[in-house]
Amino acid sequence: MTDAMVVGPSDRARICGYPPCGRALPPYSGRGRPEKFCKDRTWPAGKTCQQMDVERRTAEVAAGLDAPLDAYRTATGGFVEHVEALGDRLDEVLAAVRDVDGGALARIAEAERAMRDAIAATRAAETERAQAHRDRDAALVERERARRDRQTAEDAARTARVEADARVEEAWTRVTAAELARGQAQAAAEAADRSLAQESERRRSAETSAAEAAERAEHLERELAAARAATAAAERDAAAARAETVDLRNQLAEALRRAVSAEATASQATSAYQEAGQAADEARRTAEGLRERIEQMHQQVNEATANAAAERARAEAATAAAAQAAQHAQAADDRAAQVIAALGHPRD
Repeated sequence: MTDAMVVGPSDRARICGYPPCGRALPPYSGRGRPEKFCKDRTWPAGKTCQQMDVERRTAEVAAGLDAPLDAYRTATGGFVEHVEALGDRLDEVLAAVRDVDGGALARIAEAERAMRDAIAATRAAETERAQAHRDRDAALVERERARRDRQTAEDAARTARVEADARVEEAWTRVTAAELARGQAQAAAEAADRSLAQESERRRSAETSAAEAAERAEHLERELAAARAATAAAERDAAAARAETVDLRNQLAEALRRAVSAEATASQATSAYQEAGQAADEARRTAEGLRERIEQMHQQVNEATANAAAERARAEAATAAAAQAAQHAQAADDRAAQVIAALGHPRD
């Protein structure tokens, strides 16, 4: 509340029109309209007394106090001026009047604060409502995006499930094919092992046969060498006998040619061996018939010749058997090599 000021009627100071201010205005110069508000005083937010008075009146209107206060001011305005002129005699009345004015101003200030609070609350509510609208719109957008993401995820899950089922089916197909191929490979390996064992057995048998044939051939070669030596001696002894008769020599030559022919036939194949033997026997029989007609010397020559032919035939047969055994051994080796190459790994 503003303190009471006691002035006389002639030197009374004018007060700022904004009641909370209470400052004295400069003296009126008598020219123009007298000032009603302070010019050099500012309030919070940089407002002047005149701007604050405008807001006060606006608050009074908002609070519904404008009419009672205007009526009060109209009714008491001239009275206050006359009372102030009375000085000390009317201090109590002036104090009471100022108390009433101060209470009204307090109510106005409170109304202003309430109005400002209401305006602030309204603005805050508007801000919150706008934020709520924005939050709702964002929530709707987020819900729609979440729905689309969920749909996309469900589609991707279905696609992944279908692809996974297809891959599982393909994997089972490959496993089945691999099992079948492995079974076939095992069967082929077992058959190859059996074939290899059979070929190895045949090879060993062929090698044994070849060794035996070689041994027999060597033995026959020794016997043939001995027979050839005996034949050479017999031929030297028979040279004189062959000179005795051309007919006998021709018959003997024919027998030798037949024996040589039989020997050549025996060298071509094992089956021809018997025919060669028969031819040699026939030649021997012929020679024996001839030897019956000649002297003992001719008989020895014929026997030596027959023996030589037989030994030669046996030697040739043994040589042919050895060659055939070697061929069988080579064929067995070739088949074993093929089996080993088919298996893809070496075996002893």
